[in-house]
Amino acid sequence: SLILLLLLLLFSSGDNDIRMSRLSTNEFTESFPIFYQTGVLFSSNELNEGEYSSMVQMVFCESDMSSNDIDSYKAPIKLTIANGAFKYNYSPGHFDKNTNELYFTANNLKSDNYRAYNLSIAKGKIEELEIESIEFLNINNPNYSVTHPTLSEDGQTMIVGSDKDGDFDLYQYYKKDENNWELARKLIELESDFDELRPNLINDTTLIFSSDHYLGQGGYDLYLTTKNSKGVWKKPTNLNKLNSSDDDFSYLPIDSNSGYIYSNRKNNNGDIFYFTEKDE
Repeated sequence: SLILLLLLLLFSSGDNDIRMSRLSTNEFTESFPIFYQTGVLFSSNELNEGEYSSMVQMVFCESDMSSNDIDSYKAPIKLTIANGAFKYNYSPGHFDKNTNELYFTANNLKSDNYRAYNLSIAKGKIEELEIESIEFLNINNPNYSVTHPTLSEDGQTMIVGSDKDGDFDLYQYYKKDENNWELARKLIELESDFDELRPNLINDTTLIFSSDHYLGQGGYDLYLTTKNSKGVWKKPTNLNKLNSSDDDFSYLPIDSNSGYIYSNRKNNNGDIFYFTEKDE
C-alpha cells in the first residue's frame, strides 16, 4: 500500500529527520498507547491524586485528533475496573470499535472466571471510562505469560506475545466462537534467539513489533514486516529512524509520517513520544 511504502522510505535510511516530543512532562511512567474515541488510551503509574503508585493503570487523554498537536491533549482521566478488582497492573492492547470491547494485558486481577498472576489477556466493555464484564481469554496459562493482543480488522485473528517456549515469541490465534480462541501457529518466520513482543497490526498485512535482536541499535528496537500472498510474514525491517540505543517498545501511527512510540530514551522510566517528520 502507499502508506506502507512511505513508512519504509521514511524509516529505513538517510539522516535522522524525525522530531520527537514527549506526550507528558511528568516523572511518571507512561506506556503502550492505543487510540480510543477522540484521544489516546495508555498505561500510567500516576493516580488522579498525583501520588506515585507501583501499580500500572490505564488512563485516557482526550484530544482534538485532527490537529496532531500534543498541546491539544487534556488532563488524563483514570479508567476504573468494575466489580472489585483488587491489586492490578494492566495495559491496553486493542480496542474493537465494532463490539466496544477493550482487550488488555493484566496481572493480579480477578474476575468471575480467572485469577491472573502471570501476565494474561482479558477483555471487557468500556462504558463511561469504566471497564465492565471482564473475562479472561481461554489462551491464558498460569505457567507462562500471554501479553499485548492485537486483532485483525474483522476481529477474527489475534497476535500476541508469549514466553511459553522460554523467550518471548509471537503467536497467532483465530476466534472459534465468542468465548474461545484457538492457536493457529507460532510465527516461526519472525522467531530468533531473542525476544519478539508487543505486536501491533497496522492493517491485516502489516505488523510492527519490538525485539532485542542483536542486529538492532541497542536494547529493544521496532521492526516492520509484511505478509506475502501465502500468509507468511517477510523478513522484518528495522525502523532505524524511530529507534534509539535504549528500549523502543510500542508504535502507533497517526498517518504515514507521524504517530506515537513508547520508549525509555532520555528517561529511565519510559515515556510516550509523539514523532513527526521535520519540515524541510
